[in-house]
Amino acid sequence: MQINSENMTLSWRDRIRWFFATILIRLKKINRVDVSASEMNHLMGKYLPQSYQFDIPSGSGQLSILQATLSISQSEPVFNIELYGSFEAKIRQKTFYRTHLHVFISTKPVYHADKELIQLIDLKIIDIVLVDDEFALMKDTRALMGKLVPSSFKSLFSVTLKTGLGIVNSTSNSDLVQYLSLYLTGNRQLIIDYHRHQIENKLSQLAKNDSFCYKLNPMDFEERLFAQYGQSIEIEDGILYFVFNKA
Repeated sequence: MQINSENMTLSWRDRIRWFFATILIRLKKINRVDVSASEMNHLMGKYLPQSYQFDIPSGSGQLSILQATLSISQSEPVFNIELYGSFEAKIRQKTFYRTHLHVFISTKPVYHADKELIQLIDLKIIDIVLVDDEFALMKDTRALMGKLVPSSFKSLFSVTLKTGLGIVNSTSNSDLVQYLSLYLTGNRQLIIDYHRHQIENKLSQLAKNDSFCYKLNPMDFEERLFAQYGQSIEIEDGILYFVFNKA
């Protein structure tokens, strides 16, 4: 739905601005305006933090996005976004793994004029880097097996991870055994690599279902002007442009 300036409450200064802006756009004196990365970062910051759930074998995972920093590629028409957040894995309601991380993604912005929406598409994870800080946690093997091995086995012997995996395999499913085997390595990066596709799929799903869309704000002068007269957005030489008149 297009915004009609007559239905908006404007100050006399904004009415004058609106009048001259529309004249210049119609005369093609203003064809496009640039939007800085800092402005985009300010907009993204309003919607954070956000948390997303997904399944892991016999448990649940949670990805929390705490901060996002956007830059505009100089060589491709894409955004490069660095997400800072946390990942936590719970098995049988107990936290066995958690870490802060940086997720580096690339994505392309598109504008849907009929919906007045800016959407991120073609989202790809470039890299995931763990942060080694006091928040990081990976439970030791005894704590892991003590939670998962049936109590009837615990009194028979001291359970190691290798022994416990055999017991769990006889009482559970192969997906859980495969997942628990990652803990045998003691490698925190290997565990997050296992979840990489899940994280990428989750972010891609969010982009498709409008969770990563931004609807132009009718209370913002520039945004409602673009909602009424804008045609598309484009990236050129590392600059994001809102296009009113295509060349």
